[in-house]
Amino acid sequence: MRPKTVEDMLENYPISLENVIKIAKELYIPKIWNERSYIDDDAMKKIMNRFNEINSMKANRNNPNYKQKEKNEGSVFEKLIREDYKIFLDTSSLMNYNALKVLSKEVIPYLKKYKKELYIVDSVLEEVKKNEKSSNPQKAKQAKSARFVLSVLAKDDLYAIPETNSVEKSVADQELLTCFTNYRVKYNLCLITNDNSHKKDGKLAKGILNLKKDPNVRKIKDIVVYYISHNKTNPRLVKYEDNRDSNFSLHDYAPKRVRL
Repeated sequence: MRPKTVEDMLENYPISLENVIKIAKELYIPKIWNERSYIDDDAMKKIMNRFNEINSMKANRNNPNYKQKEKNEGSVFEKLIREDYKIFLDTSSLMNYNALKVLSKEVIPYLKKYKKELYIVDSVLEEVKKNEKSSNPQKAKQAKSARFVLSVLAKDDLYAIPETNSVEKSVADQELLTCFTNYRVKYNLCLITNDNSHKKDGKLAKGILNLKKDPNVRKIKDIVVYYISHNKTNPRLVKYEDNRDSNFSLHDYAPKRVRL
């Protein structure tokens, strides 16, 4: 087995090279200069523990009313729906086993309350159909779960298929990017997607957020991205941030800090 390097750490933990080097210096862990530097499991653990500690301190310092904020988390989507954000649902979140659970808790009640709807582009529906026929049993099962979610939404007219004017309707990522590009000056937009891999720099999630930064387009409306968290007992919709380090925590609820 070859010795582990910082590059291995970056592939397995959502932390940046800059933070690895900075924390290694703080903890007096020697010879951590770049991605090729060798690092053992004990050093990795110490760095990640310190990294999580720093993030927790920031959360508590910036959010003195953290518990109240957590309590009101579900009202985020009420605000978005009330303010007429156009909310799109991507294949990766639609096929998430917890999709119906989080939508029922955080989105559907407010769609009904304000008589609004979600938007699902043609290519997402096609990907669900395609995955239902997949030879991969797990993927086929997820697609059938997604179809059930669609049937629940359709029953109460809670989703519509928008005209995106996209020339690429076979790949959901491309159609969504085209759609958001076209409508970013007209509407506030929200995408729910779990296509936000830290290892791949956020993929679709980051691509969508980058549309806000185009210097050639004036008066771009707000664009936000949410994903379904991996908490098994209490999954919820979490805001995706452009900085990958800020999207990582050990779990959804930060413990309080106490002085002994």
